[in-house]
Amino acid sequence: MKKNLLAILLVLSSLTSLANARFFLGIDGGYSMDKVDVKTEDKTTYTGTNTIVTPGSFTKNAYLGNGYLFDINLGTEHHFDKNNYVGFRWFLAGGYGRTTLVNQSNNLIKYPSSIIGANLGLDLLLDAIKVRKQ
Repeated sequence: MKKNLLAILLVLSSLTSLANARFFLGIDGGYSMDKVDVKTEDKTTYTGTNTIVTPGSFTKNAYLGNGYLFDINLGTEHHFDKNNYVGFRWFLAGGYGRTTLVNQSNNLIKYPSSIIGANLGLDLLLDAIKVRKQ
């Protein structure tokens, strides 16, 4: 498995040099900060002949969490003019992350979760500063 992955990376890197930097492979890393609010709906309870009304509540930042994210990007870059001032790039990305939400009133209540993502992106390129080789 490791040999296959290494072979794929070598092929991709050779394609990168053939494409003259028009093909890119990127790795992103990040940190996840999560906040979850909790809202309890209004409810009415009856005890004997007395009516007890319990209003709803809203708890801001009831759960806080943190974790990590990793993405791999693969895409190409295209220009519309011969001076390479205007263009676009598109990419496919896939990633994985892990985070743990912790209840702020009781630290023993924790919810670990995994994040799996897939993205398709498009960027517009406008080169405002161009360094000319002499």
